[in-house]
Amino acid sequence: PPGNIKLTPQRGRLAPRGRPGDTKNVMVEFTSEIPCSVHEVVEVRMDGLSSLVPPTRNIKISGTCVDQALHLMLDGREIDSLDFGSLYHGQSKVMTVHIMNDGPTACS
Repeated sequence: PPGNIKLTPQRGRLAPRGRPGDTKNVMVEFTSEIPCSVHEVVEVRMDGLSSLVPPTRNIKISGTCVDQALHLMLDGREIDSLDFGSLYHGQSKVMTVHIMNDGPTACS
């Protein structure tokens, strides 16, 4: 599968309402090595409930993993190399380029 969804912990016990331990934090992690969209249904099974309560609960999980890339721009064009040409010993040349991040997160 293109994306992986992991819940931690996968098992646990909840105390009755109003008592310590009546809630639990569950970490839901989504990872992917490639750009993709994921739409999954995770079934949570509960034991020890009243017969009036359904023993399972479905939780819909969705996410999108996008490419993130940096682009090097010179004079409004994307380039993949920078050529300073020939210089004499002791001479310097300055070229100003723009680096563009097209991803949804900041980078440094």
